[in-house]
Amino acid sequence: MNGGASTILALKTGLVYDARMFSHRDVFNYGDDAYEHPESPDRMTAIYDQLKTRNLLDRCIRVPARLATEAEIRLFHEAEHYARIEKLQDQSLKELEAFANESDSLYFNNETPFCARLSCGGTIELCCAVASGKLDNGMAIVRPPGHHAEKDQVNEGMGFCIYNNVVVAVKRIRELGLARRVMIVDWDVHHGNGTQEAFYDDPDVLFVSIHRYEEGSFYPGSEDGFYDYVGEGAGRGRNINIPWTRSQMSNSDYGLAFEKIVLPVGQEFNPDIVIVSAGFDASCGDPIGDCRVTPAGFGWMTTALMKHLARGRLALILEASAHPSIAATIHRRAHTRTRSIHRAATI
Repeated sequence: MNGGASTILALKTGLVYDARMFSHRDVFNYGDDAYEHPESPDRMTAIYDQLKTRNLLDRCIRVPARLATEAEIRLFHEAEHYARIEKLQDQSLKELEAFANESDSLYFNNETPFCARLSCGGTIELCCAVASGKLDNGMAIVRPPGHHAEKDQVNEGMGFCIYNNVVVAVKRIRELGLARRVMIVDWDVHHGNGTQEAFYDDPDVLFVSIHRYEEGSFYPGSEDGFYDYVGEGAGRGRNINIPWTRSQMSNSDYGLAFEKIVLPVGQEFNPDIVIVSAGFDASCGDPIGDCRVTPAGFGWMTTALMKHLARGRLALILEASAHPSIAATIHRRAHTRTRSIHRAATI
């Protein structure tokens, strides 16, 4: 698709969803049929089914996913990393298992390279459409997720992530001249280490990560998620970590962080587009995140970003959650976005 985005009417909410991403699945259950890896295709189907049940799909413009090109992926990732992932499509089950054992949480099958490129390409398409103004806002329901993926992680894959979808999309929209200043808000319960690495010295990308930290003991377990990591060189002050010191953080905690830090700093930065690494493992009941953010809380944060920043140009990219409550959260947020756009269109 020329220019990185489809021709889509303005003042619409876009939706990326492609069932072909289901092909990336865990084939190593070691005889335990009851076991399911937290990053499974069920996450996507649960969200889609909720949107369908609530009659929200008709209020969205479908944005076709496509395969990200090697050139696009290498805007961030090293050639060796890309080549190693592509090689998976021809490997035996034994070889795939051996490679998976080198990572801390990843699994692979022969379809992983295709699905990872599709996830990345779908993210690019949505972000290009929003940045260009062809869409008002939108969400990419994609997997595998990406915010832990670093520039070169050939033998140390992290946090279910293959390619850093958001980073590649930001670099692509800037390469195309669709946006100069980009704000990334990462509200996944884990620190977005890969995204931080990508833009740590970049003055035109503001990265804000809200996450559990607990003196570096919470995954991914490194000190660079602390508040004193603020960027370097020309990018000093453009990296903001909001590290929680405990579990059970709630709507009020996230709301205060938004009111006192995220929104004021974002308004001062004045981005052309806001992109959210939208993990929902801070949701109530998520067994990994162990926090208490409700669907209404995520809806409030979404509305606040649209209302106060980038003239409402907002793209939300699915990261992680292992809990079914994610579906209810997405429904609440989709309803919030489409309702806000309808009001804008009638003014």
